[in-house]
Amino acid sequence: MCLFAKVFYFMIKLFILGSFSSFFSLPNEELMCSNDVSITSQGNYYIHSCFFNSITSNLSGGVIRIDSSNVRFVNEESLYSQCRTTTNYGGAIHITISTGGSAFSKVCSFDCSTSGGGNDASAGLYQFIYSSISNDDLNHISYASMSSTSCQTPSGWVSRKAIFGLFSGKQTIQYTNSSKNYLYYGTGFVSSSSNSLNVSYITVSSNTQYSHECTNIYSVSNIQRSNFISNTRTYLNSPYLFKITSPSTISHTIIFSNTNSKSFLTTSTLTISYCYADNFQSSGSVSFQNTQTSLTNTIQIIHYQTGPCQIPQYSTITHSYFPSNRLPFILLSFLLL
Repeated sequence: MCLFAKVFYFMIKLFILGSFSSFFSLPNEELMCSNDVSITSQGNYYIHSCFFNSITSNLSGGVIRIDSSNVRFVNEESLYSQCRTTTNYGGAIHITISTGGSAFSKVCSFDCSTSGGGNDASAGLYQFIYSSISNDDLNHISYASMSSTSCQTPSGWVSRKAIFGLFSGKQTIQYTNSSKNYLYYGTGFVSSSSNSLNVSYITVSSNTQYSHECTNIYSVSNIQRSNFISNTRTYLNSPYLFKITSPSTISHTIIFSNTNSKSFLTTSTLTISYCYADNFQSSGSVSFQNTQTSLTNTIQIIHYQTGPCQIPQYSTITHSYFPSNRLPFILLSFLLL
């Protein structure tokens, strides 16, 4: 390979990893995408530009499973279509990392699901992603779209719940869509056991669920500049859009045309500020500040949908055992060109 080609290839790799440069090290080994990605050893892993189509597994995580310590995992620009697990957790992805972290960016899910079945509370959870990370590490999703998962069958509803769930870690959800999903509950998201959940520029729209809440938050959270629009329910035994159990704020957010008799259920403290909602009914300690019941020029729909998902043109999996400090390895790689 000529020197120019080596330099060009090296710079492309730096550009791809740029958005997570403080989190992830430069990879050194590239493999083709696999229909079964199982990671049980420490290291830094990077998956990008993959198209996972019609994959079924009898293990948690229809495509990707991580169960290890000292793992940093990044997945960018990948499409998961009709990926399934016949067990209970993570239709496409199941992650348990005790030290390290995970980040997803520009990933799309279309009709991914767990087996569901029965009414057990632990059955059929997290149709796209289940991600459990140690407390001080990154647990991140951005520029994602999740759609067309259904738990409606000719014989009725099966117990598929929650489109995705984040557990522990420093949680961020940004520029993310959940739309046109039909679930037992949880067409928004589930967040639990974190002291830091930051949500911004997300849209939860045009979903249908049978029962319970759309969005369940068991973390200290800040939700801003987002939209919860036209979500419907077919059975109102627990008539709330949000269930929040830790101190939280929702600001500059639009909440309307949802068929819930009440919008907010909290067992902690919740502050709603600079929001538009057509239903401010709530249960628990909720404080309302500068809220409106009609759209104006100052409160508008800020983020309605991400860009369309496309099938990537190439597929790679990258694995590295480099530590988190990138600079020495960037310099070394350049010298070895």
